[in-house]
Amino acid sequence: MNVYLVGVIISFIIYLIVSFVVSKYVKGADDYFVAGRNAPTGLIVGSMVASLISTGLFLGDSGEAYNGIWIATAGCAAISAGGYVVGAIFFSRFLRRADVYTVPGFFQKRFCSRAVGLVASITVIITMAVYLLSVTQGGATLMSNVTGLNYNVCALLAVLLFTIMVITSGSKGVLITDTIMFGLFTSIGIICVVIVSVKGGGWWNIIEDIGADPDKSYLLSWSGKLGYLYDTGLENVVYFLAYGISWAGVAFCGPWQCSRNIMAKNEHTVIRSAVWVILGCFGINYLVQLGAVFMHAFDIGDTEPTQVWLWASETILPTVVGVILITGIIAAAVSSAITFLSLIGASISNDIFRIQDGKKNVLVSRISMLVVAAIVLLVTIVNPPNIWWIMQIGATVIICALLPTAIASVWSKSVTKAGAFAGILVGFCVSFAMKVLTTWMGVSVPIWCDVYFVATAASILALVIVSKATKVTPEEEAQRAALFVVPEGEDDPVEVEKTRRSLKASVWIGAGIFVFCLVTWIIPYYIGLYS
Repeated sequence: MNVYLVGVIISFIIYLIVSFVVSKYVKGADDYFVAGRNAPTGLIVGSMVASLISTGLFLGDSGEAYNGIWIATAGCAAISAGGYVVGAIFFSRFLRRADVYTVPGFFQKRFCSRAVGLVASITVIITMAVYLLSVTQGGATLMSNVTGLNYNVCALLAVLLFTIMVITSGSKGVLITDTIMFGLFTSIGIICVVIVSVKGGGWWNIIEDIGADPDKSYLLSWSGKLGYLYDTGLENVVYFLAYGISWAGVAFCGPWQCSRNIMAKNEHTVIRSAVWVILGCFGINYLVQLGAVFMHAFDIGDTEPTQVWLWASETILPTVVGVILITGIIAAAVSSAITFLSLIGASISNDIFRIQDGKKNVLVSRISMLVVAAIVLLVTIVNPPNIWWIMQIGATVIICALLPTAIASVWSKSVTKAGAFAGILVGFCVSFAMKVLTTWMGVSVPIWCDVYFVATAASILALVIVSKATKVTPEEEAQRAALFVVPEGEDDPVEVEKTRRSLKASVWIGAGIFVFCLVTWIIPYYIGLYS
């Protein structure tokens, strides 16, 4: 039997055992949808990072980094990391105060509007389904390549695994298995990058050689490979700044990220978790993508760029390490999949059908997840994998649709339910249409007409214009005022001081990241460039 298949089977069995054990402690709707609102910092951090990292990093982003736009992918990760702390302070703690199960449920409650809740829910369900399709295709493709099993069989196994995990254990199981998977793919990712660098001649030596080679220096330059995305370095920089801000928006209000904060045991956990998520998300993105660039120190033949880590697992890494790497990458896909599917189920039962009875609510959520999983499996089989464009569509759509309204819902006294509805709807329609045209159909637009700029501006304009033409109701005013009532116990001086220390630590973490980049990339690169 293929050694990679053995590793995958063992990991699947472990995840299922954990899920079945956790299911014994799920006693009601609160446990099932929001983990009893009692999750500690460690589980919030592990789940946030795990739900963000998927095959998109190990296959999509790594392939793009290898192709020459490492600065764009790594720069995006660096900028987006700050969105966690900003989002925790300015949105997620208010989201938790609203005492809801989902992000669309927050918008519905805040604006006293079924219509706003529905448009937000439809936006979330569609984008989460798109992401679920992406990670399913990525996981099935990887499993098929390394195990030798038929792609369709791998897709079936993957869908069965994450569906059973979510249906049995709910959000409690998601948090725990996410954290286990986070530990697995983070630790093995770091180990593999170190091994690749050593076998490639040494970390500094590889980077110096890249800088000194005129045919390769673009790989780690500030401009990236000219002509790959855009023809000038300035345009490429604008690109990664735009998408860094876009992904910071994901950290700010993306349902698969900020919804974890609804499960936190208190607001201090929300803020403290965000500080450590910065380190986790940036670190794994930076290292895995830089490791993909290191593959230029080897002759990978005609290997597809998206497969560089698969190639490394089979040719460079020790067999045991290679097997763990593959199971770690698959774990990254599964962790994201269980998050996306759980959000879809929660939104359908709570926001679409609005079921009040706890047992019926959980039942409808489970049934809806079975149906969605079956649809995703069918599309995965009949539609050829195209991980990169699917991943890009999801993030842009959710941010252009929800970010302006999310900010306004807390910090604006003049935004109305009609304005919120218009902002979400226009942002969704414009961003989805433009992303399909530019990414899937290949229509080229100047960087200043990028979907992020256009769709976000359209969403803001719709939000402002419609709000100006309508009035805020007393009910809406009351709901917003309720968000600023500090819950009992949140003003504990000891907890407040711990949180302040965490925020101060974020400054040092940022400084540490800069020094780390200086030592592991900038200095050796410019030594090679000017040698």
